[in-house]
Amino acid sequence: MAKIVELCGSPGVGKSSIFYELEKRRKNNYKWTTASNINPYGKKSFYDFVKSIFLKVKNGQNQGDLSAKNLDSLYDFVRFIYREIKKGRNFVDLEAMKEAGERFVAQNPKYIKACWGNIFARQTKSYNGLDLRFEKAKFIYKIIKKNQVLKERKANQVIIIDEGFINMIDRGLYKSITPEAEKQEIYDLLEVMPLPEALVYIETDLNENAKRLFSREEIRDMHKGLSLSELIDFTKTCRERILTAIKYLENKGIPVLYIDSTNPIRENADKIIEFTENVELTSVNISSEKTIAF
Repeated sequence: MAKIVELCGSPGVGKSSIFYELEKRRKNNYKWTTASNINPYGKKSFYDFVKSIFLKVKNGQNQGDLSAKNLDSLYDFVRFIYREIKKGRNFVDLEAMKEAGERFVAQNPKYIKACWGNIFARQTKSYNGLDLRFEKAKFIYKIIKKNQVLKERKANQVIIIDEGFINMIDRGLYKSITPEAEKQEIYDLLEVMPLPEALVYIETDLNENAKRLFSREEIRDMHKGLSLSELIDFTKTCRERILTAIKYLENKGIPVLYIDSTNPIRENADKIIEFTENVELTSVNISSEKTIAF
């Protein structure tokens, strides 16, 4: 089974920039890889992928509609092949992903119930007033399938991911209305969800973090229409929830590296690589004997 090192941090903190640097640094002889340096989206090998393209070429030729006399048809076919090749390792085996999602749901029923509770209770009217139920359900299911496929890899491999369950801890909260009650709900949630073997927490100045969100060209639905002051409040709440989870897991024995994203990206990547290569990655089971009602 693979070992997971999850990068965490509030939206806009600079997580993607650091992850991209790690992607570029990764070599075949390294003990670690990133989720995007392998194909987390299906079983099909690149060889099988190329083979399938040749079969499509063969079948297309047999159809008799690609003769030189029909240049439009030929042009469309060449464009199709080009797009297929361009997909490369981004090929998605939809059936394999669906099966992975089904396995996750069967293995983690309490966590799934909490996620649906959040969608029903909190996403009808989100922080900015939008109904985000479909968007949140789609996002959660995407992360679930991706992480299940990565975790099930038979190679004894360390995989760095930038989209994990700790970073979306708020997607399972739905019952609490006070800070203390929310903290306990986070603790309860951590006991029924899959956990990484190590964590990297990325942080920057709160105001700077909010300004990055405010100036983004592509604004996420959950941030649309929010003023800078509202984004500061939103980021502060998001950060507190992730930190609550991280501190709890750190006390339970999961290794954590803290990173300041105001430092140079290459410097931060160096720290994460050193941490990943040297940290003792052992699975920690934090489940208690108490019954958790979701």
